[in-house]
Amino acid sequence: MPASWNGTLVLYSHGYVTPGNALVARDAGDPITAAWLLANGLRDRGLFVQPERLGLQQAFHDQIALLGHFQDEHGKPARTIAWGHSLGGIITAGLIQLHPERFAGAIPMCGVVAGGVGVWNQGLDAQFVLQDPGAGARRGRSPAREHHQHRIRERQQLCAL
Repeated sequence: MPASWNGTLVLYSHGYVTPGNALVARDAGDPITAAWLLANGLRDRGLFVQPERLGLQQAFHDQIALLGHFQDEHGKPARTIAWGHSLGGIITAGLIQLHPERFAGAIPMCGVVAGGVGVWNQGLDAQFVLQDPGAGARRGRSPAREHHQHRIRERQQLCAL
């Protein structure tokens, strides 16, 4: 616990760990961020999701249980912020939807949280560029730009519904 704890608890949820790799309980995604949190009076906490507990429902349960354990040991935080990377971002989004009363804020860092369509479109954009990177210059047009313009028109039509 930092000596100058400001009452903010930052609850970290890690990303997916591929089978066979070591599972390590982490309080942050990297040591620099963890050091910054502690140096600025924030307390960070996190746990790891075991392979047999990969289900999101179990992760939600475990993180809420961890908040209860923290409160029993250190008292109720003034505010709790959930955050996580990748799968941890999905867990973060789920936590604030299921238990909004437990959190003052959240930082779900996961592209899929923005929506599956956006994530898949990003992959398609790369595919168009890799198929023929010089096509637009040779023909005086840009397939990628035309693709984006088409997607914008589609979204405008959907918004008009």
